[in-house]
Amino acid sequence: MERQIADDRNALSEAWMDTGFVCTKATGQPYHPDYVSTRFKKTIEAAGAHPIRFHDLRHTFATAALSVGQNPMAVCQVLGHSSVRTTLAVYGHVLSDLQGDVVESVADSLFESPSPEEA
Repeated sequence: MERQIADDRNALSEAWMDTGFVCTKATGQPYHPDYVSTRFKKTIEAAGAHPIRFHDLRHTFATAALSVGQNPMAVCQVLGHSSVRTTLAVYGHVLSDLQGDVVESVADSLFESPSPEEA
């Protein structure tokens, strides 16, 4: 995507509008706020997939990142939250679900039973 943006910017030179948005028209102008959501909905319907909102992708990403052990501060930065406190307030349940895994893995490493060769 970054390459496409760079190509568009180079092709339009001074006509390019650098708005800082990720989803833009080829001119750099932002789409109407409903455009991406509408296109996403149509794509989901055409694929026959379970209907979700475009914004649900953000929640899916954050939940998946935290559930595989990514640093909450890094997830906070990717999501653009002003504070890790915000990230943890919204997605903290994922971490609490993982607490048992943390305790179990530490216990396993500390109290690992000897292999049959060592016994």
